[in-house]
Amino acid sequence: LARAGGALGVRVWTFDDLYADILRSAGIVITLLSDAVHTRLLRALADQAPLALYASVRTTPGFIQVLRDLIGELKAGGVFPEELLTAVAAMGNPPRLAELAQLYAAYQERLRQDGWADYAGIGWLAVEALDHRPEIAGAWPCVMVDGFDDLTTVQLRVLAGLAPRVEHLVITLT
Repeated sequence: LARAGGALGVRVWTFDDLYADILRSAGIVITLLSDAVHTRLLRALADQAPLALYASVRTTPGFIQVLRDLIGELKAGGVFPEELLTAVAAMGNPPRLAELAQLYAAYQERLRQDGWADYAGIGWLAVEALDHRPEIAGAWPCVMVDGFDDLTTVQLRVLAGLAPRVEHLVITLT
């Protein structure tokens, strides 16, 4: 209804749209990685990394896609690279995990250095903006989240950050 123009002042967003609006409200400008740049960056980092266990597959399309998916899942779960490195070290640094954790850390460091973000990372930035900018979303009378059967840790953190700021926060699960 809102997308067809049948409601005044209603905006229909995905979580990515919500994150982008939070960042705009905070005055944060990001460069979002395209799929091609994302893949090239991961391939370059894997090629440069001192890998032993994954050396023979480091630049194959399958490994790069699995690495991309893994990083996306870790970010959606709110797992920072430093936390993963610490957890893997506590397990004795098994190479299968240590090399993946090192690639994740190198990837996130490169994004930070260059002022880039991936789709999963804009959620992190939105959480940070909400944590440090209490005025964001203060004029939003209502936020409704509908049709989800599962919310990621980052999505929950964004909703928790919005809850005290908006008059009504309604979440329906399917």
